[in-house]
Amino acid sequence: MKRFLFVVLFLSSTLLFASSWKQIETVHTRIIFEEEEAEAAREIASFADEIFEELAALLENPTTNRVPVILAGRTAWANGMYAPFPSSIILYLASDEDQFLGTKTRSWLRQVYIHELTHYLHLTKAEGIYKILRIFGPGMTMIPVSFMPGWWIEGITTYAESMDGESGRGNSLKFDLLTQKPIDEDSMWSLAKGAYSGVYPPSGRIYSTGYIMIEYLIRTYGFSAFNEINRTFVNFPFMGMNWIFKRVIGITAKELFEAAIEERIRTVPSSLGFLYAEGKGGSAFLPARTEAGIMGVVSTPKEGTFLKEYETGKRIATLPIGKASAISLGDEYALFSSRWIDTTSPNSLVLAPEGYSDLSLYRFGDGEGKQLTNKQRLLHPRLSKDGKRAVASLINGSFHDLVEVNLFDGSTNLLLHEDGASFLDSALSSDGSKIVTIKVKEGNTGLVLVDSESARTLVGPTGDELGDPVFIDDSTILFTAEREKTFGAYRLDLESNVVEELFQDENGIFALTVVDDLLLYETAVASGRAVRALDYAGLE
Repeated sequence: MKRFLFVVLFLSSTLLFASSWKQIETVHTRIIFEEEEAEAAREIASFADEIFEELAALLENPTTNRVPVILAGRTAWANGMYAPFPSSIILYLASDEDQFLGTKTRSWLRQVYIHELTHYLHLTKAEGIYKILRIFGPGMTMIPVSFMPGWWIEGITTYAESMDGESGRGNSLKFDLLTQKPIDEDSMWSLAKGAYSGVYPPSGRIYSTGYIMIEYLIRTYGFSAFNEINRTFVNFPFMGMNWIFKRVIGITAKELFEAAIEERIRTVPSSLGFLYAEGKGGSAFLPARTEAGIMGVVSTPKEGTFLKEYETGKRIATLPIGKASAISLGDEYALFSSRWIDTTSPNSLVLAPEGYSDLSLYRFGDGEGKQLTNKQRLLHPRLSKDGKRAVASLINGSFHDLVEVNLFDGSTNLLLHEDGASFLDSALSSDGSKIVTIKVKEGNTGLVLVDSESARTLVGPTGDELGDPVFIDDSTILFTAEREKTFGAYRLDLESNVVEELFQDENGIFALTVVDDLLLYETAVASGRAVRALDYAGLE
C-alpha cells in the first residue's frame, strides 16, 4: 500500500510542474500552487521561513531540506495533511465555516501551515539508527511513526497551533468542552482510547487527548521533555509510551494523563432551565417550529444523522449532511448543503480531490427532494420562514462571501464581499426582507444587518466570538458570544440598537431560538450537544 501511495504521489508531483502549476521558493520551503492561487502562495511565503525556524528550533530538527508545500484550492473542505512519501505538506485553502480553530485565528493559512509543518518537522526528524537508514530515503524516518499513538502525533501539532495564546484549538472554549464535559460527567475516555479516533464522540479525540497531554507535559516538564521522550521512543518504539515516559520524567504516560484530568475536575456549573432534547449517545441540535411540527436534527453513531419531529418522536428523514450548520428549517421546506467529490475530475490531487458543496430542498409534506445547485461551494444555507428567500456562504479562497440563492434555478447573486473577511452563520427575517450575518476578519467578529438599503454593523468588531444570530421577530435578534471564560446569550432590539445579556452558561451556548414561548439553546454534554429550555418571558 505504501509503495502504491508513493507511485501515485510521484505521478501527482510530476503533474504539478505541468500546465497551470507554479512555484515559489523561500529559504526553507517550495510552495507549489495553481496560478489562480498566487495571492495565497505569496501570503504563505511571507511567514513560511519565520515559522519554520521557530518550530525547527523547538523540535530540534536541523534539516536544511526545502519543504514542499502544495496548495489545494479546488476543495469544499477545510483541511491540511502531511504526506510522507515523498515528504510534503498539503494545505487546503478553504477555511472551516464553523471556525473550529476559533474566530480569534487571524489567518487560516498561517494556522494550518503551523499544524502541518509541525507534523513534517516532528515526523521527519532523524533520530538514532534512522540517521543512517536515511541513506535509503527520507521515508525511513516514518518506520517508528506507525507505533506512535494518535494523541502523540496530533497533540504536538494542536499545541503548536495554539502557542500564541489566541489562535488554535487550545484557546477555544468549544474545543476545551470536548474534554471538560466527559470529565464533568465522569465519563472520560481512557488514554488507550485517546490513541485513535472512532465513531463515538468526540470523533476527533486524538486531538483532545493529545492537547491536554502535551500541554500538561510541556507546562510541567518543559519542551525538552517532549523532545527527549520522542527521541527515546524512536529508538525503542516497541517499549511503548508508558515505559518511555517513566524513564524520561519519572511517571508513566497514564499517570500524566490522570494528573492532567485531575487538574480539570471542577464543581460543575449549573445550566438554566430543563433538558429539552438529547441524542442518545450523540447529539440533538436546535429545533424549529414548522408546519409539520417541531423539527430538529439528531445525530448518533448508531442511527446516523436525521430529522426528528419532537412532538411525536417520529424520524422524518435521513439527510446527507455532515453537521447541523448545513441545514436550515422553514415552514414547509428544509434547505441543506451536501459535500461531494468529483472522482472524474482531471484536476484532483490524490490527497486533495476536487470537491463541491451543493444545495438541495426537502419538502416536509411529501418528502420530495430537489437539488438546487451543481458544482458550487456553498455552505451555511439559510432559508426564510416563508420559504421564499435563501442565502448561503460561498467559498472564496480562504474566505466566504455572502450570496443570495435563487430557489428556482439555483443561481447566485453576490450580497457581501470584503477582502480578508468571511460572512458566515446568517439568518433571515420571517419574510426574508432582512438578513443578519456574522463578519469574521483578522481575529474579530461583528454582527452585520443587510436590508434593501444597505449593510451596517450592529455589534463589533469584537474579540469575543459572536455567532448563531436568529430573528425572533422583525425587530428582535438573538445571538451568542464565546467570551474569555464563558458563553453568553444576547438580545438586540433593532429599533433602539440596545443589546442586553440574557444569561450565561459555562457549559456552552451554541445556538438559540424561541419556540412556543420557550427559549431553546444548544449546550455541550459528554456525548456532544443537547438542547435546554427556559421560559422566554421570564427573561424579560
